[in-house]
Amino acid sequence: MIDWLPTIIVGLLGVGATYLGVVLTRRSNRDTNRVQQDQLKLQSRDNLIDDYQEQLARTDAKISALEARVAAQDAKIESQGEQIRKLQVSDWALRRYVYRLIDFIRAHGLEPPEPPEPVSLDAP
Repeated sequence: MIDWLPTIIVGLLGVGATYLGVVLTRRSNRDTNRVQQDQLKLQSRDNLIDDYQEQLARTDAKISALEARVAAQDAKIESQGEQIRKLQVSDWALRRYVYRLIDFIRAHGLEPPEPPEPVSLDAP
C-alpha cells in the first residue's frame, strides 16, 4: 500500500491542480466576458453619442438656415411696410390735391367730371 501512496498523492494533486485551473480559467473567462461586454456597451454608447452629435449638427444647420430665412423675411416685411407707409402718405397727398382741384373747379362755377371706374374719391 505504501507503493501506491505516492501515486495517489500525485493523482490527487493533479486532480486538485486541474480543478483549480478550471476554476481559475472560468473566473478569468467570466471577467474577460464582463470586460468585453462593458467595452461593447461603451462602444455602443459612444456610437449613440456620435449619432446624436451628427443629428444635432444637422439640426443646428437647419436652424441656422431657418434663422437666415426669417431674417430675410423680416427685412422684406420691413421694406414692404415702409413702401406701404410711403404709398399711404402719397395717397393722402394725392387725395388732398384732387379735393383742392375739385374745390377750385367748383369755385369757378364748373362741375368736375366723374372719376374713372376703378377710382373712388371716398375715404378708405
